[in-house]
Amino acid sequence: MEEGELVTGVQEFVCALYGKPAAKNVNALRHQLFASTRAAADSRRLPPSKNALWHHVQRANFQCYVWKQACTQGAELANPEGHGWRVQSSECTIVWSSQLPAPNALMELTQCGCTKGCRTFRCTCMRNGLLCSAACKCKECLNIGKEDANDRDEFEGDAHGSDDDISDVADNDCDDLM
Repeated sequence: MEEGELVTGVQEFVCALYGKPAAKNVNALRHQLFASTRAAADSRRLPPSKNALWHHVQRANFQCYVWKQACTQGAELANPEGHGWRVQSSECTIVWSSQLPAPNALMELTQCGCTKGCRTFRCTCMRNGLLCSAACKCKECLNIGKEDANDRDEFEGDAHGSDDDISDVADNDCDDLM
């Protein structure tokens, strides 16, 4: 079986698992399910991206290869690097995906409202592999970079501006449309 046929077959199988047997592309299904309000609230309800699915297939294939060698005395196993795994200082780590889970514009819309510092995967941002941003409403956040902390302070300061500032901008924008 060719790599392309395998990817197509696995995508069709995953689409069927998510209740959409007519769908043939996990990325298209991912978009369709995200657009529905039910899945948009929880990214765990979405199928993996095509890229993430391919890394999973590579890991499963490598695991089968290892199991197949289990009864062979003195078997030499191949390096797991490039089979959905990364080897760093003699430790294997999973490569979940080599692409972003969504376009940058959509990633910027992801926000959380954690109350206990964004330390676990209950945090929407952490679950999606993102740092919390100025759009988040979390308290005592531990999932934020130094630059983002400065942006968040500025963002929160702007949020308390006067209504006059907003109406001036809106009036000017409307004048341009007429």
